[in-house]
Amino acid sequence: MTKIAEADGVVTFHLGKSYDALHSNELQRLEAAIAEQVNASACPRLVFDFSETTYVSSSFVEAVMRGWKKLQEKNGQMALCCLNNNCATVLKVCRLDRIWNILPTHDEAVAAVQNESE
Repeated sequence: MTKIAEADGVVTFHLGKSYDALHSNELQRLEAAIAEQVNASACPRLVFDFSETTYVSSSFVEAVMRGWKKLQEKNGQMALCCLNNNCATVLKVCRLDRIWNILPTHDEAVAAVQNESE
């Protein structure tokens, strides 16, 4: 289950253990939460923390991609952090590592979205 926290103008999505098509309700809740956070700010800054996440599917990627597109419309910033090898590989295969900031730590991800927004 995703937990959401806000600090210093940055919203962090602390992601759950796994996201796949079998958990479509969780994916729908995540996508709705992303949209809500994007709509709530003039310049949204989001961090997705994968510390607890061991698996993501293409359904997860689609949900985050839709949120990212809305974020782009508002000139917001997004970063991902703390990915394990499996999750990093999924994003690399999709070539999303070329358009999304992927950083090793939460602090680095927060700094990245704060710096890009200024």
